[in-house]
Amino acid sequence: MVSRLSLLPHSSRGNQVKKNVAFGYLQYLIDVDNVCQYARADITDVHLILNGKMEEGVETSPGYLWKMRALFDEHYLMLNVVRLIDVIAGNEATDYNNNEKLAALGYMKGELASYSRKLKDDASHTDASRVKEVISQATTRWKILNDRNSEFAAKASKSTKK
Repeated sequence: MVSRLSLLPHSSRGNQVKKNVAFGYLQYLIDVDNVCQYARADITDVHLILNGKMEEGVETSPGYLWKMRALFDEHYLMLNVVRLIDVIAGNEATDYNNNEKLAALGYMKGELASYSRKLKDDASHTDASRVKEVISQATTRWKILNDRNSEFAAKASKSTKK
């Protein structure tokens, strides 16, 4: 699933198509009841799908985090889920430009870190080790891009104050 996404072009439109297709694949793997497609899927949409949608204190759609947690023992599926979430999160500094996205990304980091802690890390569990490695790579990439984006924002605010 994820390898097919690499066939799309590395342009801004190609990246957006990758995110949308990855979001559809993720909903398929988690077995969402009403699959939805957005014009621009991002990490906040993943957060809404996993936790459910609340409007004015009323739950309008259920959360599917429990279905993702049910896949925790299926290492190959979780490997794909983590990679799909990584594609949706994006790899450009502009993907981390508002507080809502940063909060959703922080939530995903926490969920994946707690899952990673539960995995066994020894030679007899190679699939678990692979999943742990992919989680580590993804969260490290997100942290670097987040730090880089905050550096750019700090420089921009200094230049506008002058």
